[in-house]
This record gives sequence, C-alpha cells and structure tokens, in this order.
Amino acid sequence: MCSDFNQSTKLIHTLFEKTQLNNAYTILHQYIKGLEYRFIFEKQYSTQVRKDTFFFILNLLKYIPSMDGNEYVFSDSLLKIKLKLQNKFTIKDFLKILKERLQLIEAKGSSWENIFLQDEFIKIVDPIRQKDSTSKQVKSAFEVLLNFNGHQSLLHYTLPRIVTRIDPEGCFIPSMICEKIQEKTFLCEPLKDIPKECEWIRYAGYYPINSKSWRKIATLACKIAVTKSDKQKNFIFSDLLSQTVETFSGAHGEVPKYFYSKVANAQKDFEQERDPNIIEFMKWRLDRDEKRLETEKTLVIERQK
Repeated sequence: MCSDFNQSTKLIHTLFEKTQLNNAYTILHQYIKGLEYRFIFEKQYSTQVRKDTFFFILNLLKYIPSMDGNEYVFSDSLLKIKLKLQNKFTIKDFLKILKERLQLIEAKGSSWENIFLQDEFIKIVDPIRQKDSTSKQVKSAFEVLLNFNGHQSLLHYTLPRIVTRIDPEGCFIPSMICEKIQEKTFLCEPLKDIPKECEWIRYAGYYPINSKSWRKIATLACKIAVTKSDKQKNFIFSDLLSQTVETFSGAHGEVPKYFYSKVANAQKDFEQERDPNIIEFMKWRLDRDEKRLETEKTLVIERQK
C-alpha cells in the first residue's frame, strides 16, 4: 500500500489510543474518501490490499459512537467501496465487530452509550437471501444476535431493526421469534402491564404489514392477544403496527393527506382480511387511524378560529 496510506494508518491508531476522537473522525473521513476515489478510479491496488483495507476501516469503526452524522459519512463511502470491489461482509463479520464494540463500552462502564452498528451501517452487511435459508451457520449467528435482546444498552432497542434489515426476506427471524414466544424465552423484565410476549412481538413491526414475515409473527401474537386484558391487548396490537419512522406534511389549514391514506389502507386491509386470528387487529388498527384522522380535523378547525 502507498506510504501516505501507511502514515494515515499509524496516525489514526495514535489518535484513537490518545482518545483524540475529533481529530480521529476527521482523518478517518479523509482516509476513507481517499480510498473511495483511488479504489474506484485507479487500478494499481490489488484485490487483497483493497479487502484488507476495507476490513481495517471496519475494525476502526467499532470505536466510533453514532453521533453527528459520522456513521452516515463513513458508511456511505464504505458501501461504495464494497459494491465496487464486491467485498463480502457477512453476518458473522458484523457479529464479531458488534461483540468488540460491546466489550469496549462495558470496559468504559457506559452501558447506555450508543451502539453505532445500525441504520446506514447495516447496509454494508450482506442481506440473507433464500439460498441461505438452510445455513446452520447463519441461524447460529442470528441466535447469538437475538440473545442480546434485553441487553442493558441501547442495543436492546435497535436490535429488531438490525436483524430484520439483515434478514429482509424473513428466512430465519420470524420463525425464530415465534419459537422464542412459544418456548417462553424471555430475557428482560417488562414494564408494568406490558405482556412479556411483547419482548419478541415487537420484531413484527419492522417487517411490512401483511408481508409473509409479518403475518407469521402476527398470527401467533393475535392468538395471544385474545387471552389478555384490553390494556395488554393494546400493547400487543401496537407492536404489530409499523415501527418505521414516518413523516408527513400538509398545507396550512388542511389535514395532511397522510392521515387519509392511513385510513384508506387500514380500511382496505380490514375488508380483505380472511384470517380470523388477525381480523381483530385489522379492525383495531382501522378504528385507531379513523380516530387520528378525526383528531387532526378537529385541530385544523380549532387553529382557524
């Protein structure tokens, strides 16, 4: 590798060792952007050098907390390099870095520090596809990941998004989640009135409503819901709603179209639902979205007074 890259590597290590993180962010960003340009437009670097450098950067990322957009900047460049070089970054590679990151956090005694391995970074991980659905190694890796459920850090809250993004087709996660619920494998103490099953049911909301993956978890969840009190049932049904961040906008003095579309979609799903286990949820969701729409209409009228 070129001498300037070697010098950058040594400097990065020195900065991290001395915990001069702001300087480390800057030089690592410049280092990655330089690699992105050279690897894409120049032919002088061997495949092995590029692969080694790619994993060198990934190993450094475990030191960087998720803040100030750093994760996006690094991940965006890494993703471009990965796609160009066709590097593999498997769930096992991800798991290795995650474990090292957790060890660093625990050593610092700051258990609630951000787990940076999420969102943009997850795009770098090779998603699981149907061809992997019989792999015992992949299933074992997911089992280790799911054992972090209830971990005393922010990982507990980001884990559903992480694993469902790695397994977008639901080759493993939906079945494994149902097994956890049926076997009553609960790893954390729920808050008052929240059913223990919600620890795992919440994963459903990270798959699209009505997708095969969602329906597998939702069917079991709805069977459980009918045995609970109304308050507990609401918690279960809430976890079956989409957990992705949704945004909307609208003209002044008008109800945003977002609320009308939510009602229309809920109405359509309710009318088309044929599964007796899920239909009660669909009706609950429709009622909820209609109430939200009426609330928005009332707010618009009050603002115009």
